[in-house]
Amino acid sequence: MKKGKLMILGAALTGVFFLTSCDKGWTDKDRETFMNSCTKDLPAEMNPEKYCGCVLEKLEAEYPNPKDVKVEDEKMSKWAEECLKLE
Repeated sequence: MKKGKLMILGAALTGVFFLTSCDKGWTDKDRETFMNSCTKDLPAEMNPEKYCGCVLEKLEAEYPNPKDVKVEDEKMSKWAEECLKLE
């Protein structure tokens, strides 16, 4: 199950590349796009809003500009594990 959750995170992060923000940091639209992409395929028992919100916080802290987001397996896996512990 954990591997499936990590795969879902990867799919959600892929959506980050389609964010519309300019070089001014994360906009409400960027956050909404990420959250919609992240939560849409997660089961309710995983608490999608909490999990994806946690990942979004980590993304924003690491990448002040969403256009700079890089999907790095090791870092993303670490974040996924940390956020899964919040369930």
